[in-house]
Amino acid sequence: MHAPTQEYRTALESVVATLRGIADDVSIRGNHAGQFVFATADGRAIELSQSDDGVWVEFWDTDADSPDHESTYDSYESAVDDVSQWLAPAST
Repeated sequence: MHAPTQEYRTALESVVATLRGIADDVSIRGNHAGQFVFATADGRAIELSQSDDGVWVEFWDTDADSPDHESTYDSYESAVDDVSQWLAPAST
């Protein structure tokens, strides 16, 4: 595997910075080109990475064996909007 481009690494770091105020835990995981953002909050998790089709996100309930759903986005901004809603605490 090749190292990720600086642009990709910068995009992931920007996502981490944006999610810090929402997520209980957020970090960049993986190695080389397989790096992705992993975040958890309120019993939910996401994995966000770059794909050939755009920004790919898996949305998880943290105790699930498979993603609840997954989506591909045209931009990091639109992905982060949906990720933020997924990770936000549920209204009571």
